[in-house]
Amino acid sequence: MAEPPTLVVIRHGETESNRNRRFAGWSDEHLTEEGREGVVRLARSLGLCGGRLYTSPVRRAIETAEILAAELSLPVHTVHDLHEIELGEWTGLTESEVAERWPSAHRQWLERPDQLEIPGRERLEEVRERAVDAIDQIGKAELSEDGAPVVVITHLALIRVLWLTANDRPLAEYHSVTAAHDELYTLLWGGRGRLSPVGNAPGRPLAGS
Repeated sequence: MAEPPTLVVIRHGETESNRNRRFAGWSDEHLTEEGREGVVRLARSLGLCGGRLYTSPVRRAIETAEILAAELSLPVHTVHDLHEIELGEWTGLTESEVAERWPSAHRQWLERPDQLEIPGRERLEEVRERAVDAIDQIGKAELSEDGAPVVVITHLALIRVLWLTANDRPLAEYHSVTAAHDELYTLLWGGRGRLSPVGNAPGRPLAGS
């Protein structure tokens, strides 16, 4: 009988926008040198033997996937809907710059992110819908008897909405999910739109290293 795939969801490596706390969105930037080194350490800590790797098409995710694939000898597949949230005019700005230009919207983003609606910017519910669709696509492709783990490289917003969905928590709790670059969010795919967490918290494979 085919086993439901276990998905190891990982955030891409560090970029300059991450380091400077800028909203990256769909920006086409490379990983920092420290980010690349961190991905290598992460790959070596995973200890995976076999499996497959799926990634967002955004450059920082692609670079992360290429490093992991080289270290773990995994084939790479790109899934469009794994891309980061579309941020519109917020792209490239810092938190303080957004707060200065759009104080009301920024306050709502911090207090009730699930209710924020801005022209040109994806709503969290829209992000969740396409994130779940992407995971469904991967889950169907990986429904097999080998039980090999599936690595998914994506972004902060998608990890947050997927983890909340798997734990049956509301999008209002969006900011409660940390999703650091060295954390692993492990999910079990159970069919159309059904996700469950493996464990109650993300793993930290680089802790103490």
